[in-house]
Amino acid sequence: MKYRTTVSLVFLLLVSIPTGAQNKTVTPRPIDHPRPSSPEEKAEQNGPEINLPEEMRVKMEIERAEMEHRKFVDDVTHLSDLSMEVSKGYHDRGAISSADFKKLANMEKIAKRILNHAGGKGDDSEATSDLALETAIDQMSSAAADIKKSVMAQSRYVVSATLIASSNQIIRLTKFIRRAVRK
Repeated sequence: MKYRTTVSLVFLLLVSIPTGAQNKTVTPRPIDHPRPSSPEEKAEQNGPEINLPEEMRVKMEIERAEMEHRKFVDDVTHLSDLSMEVSKGYHDRGAISSADFKKLANMEKIAKRILNHAGGKGDDSEATSDLALETAIDQMSSAAADIKKSVMAQSRYVVSATLIASSNQIIRLTKFIRRAVRK
């Protein structure tokens, strides 16, 4: 008899457990991703852990900065060359050709990159509306020469207000010249 009572008691417990679990509503817990607290944990989450000596990291950073500066100097040289080509072409032909028009658009892009690299902001003023086309081209060429002279004379650690002002001037002048040619 005891055996039957024990079996029936166990049976009742087994039957009642699942039904009680079905009555409860379970809300799923959001997955908790631990936030990285140290630089090592952040690096581990972003990719494979690379443990470089401090000296090597510094050398790599210096090398990256020097390569960036070389690209900057190349941009300045290219801007100056384009400016001279546009100026020479205009003075030889007395007009801006379609190739010169494309060079002006490229000059504007390069001048914006130079401006961003120098830490300057764009100047949206339209103070060049009363210039003659020849004067605008000469001023643009002069500003490009000033930028090249400034960059070649300084190290990569110098922020030059002249560089920023000249870059803004080139941007304004290229926009003016392109508008004047379209009319």
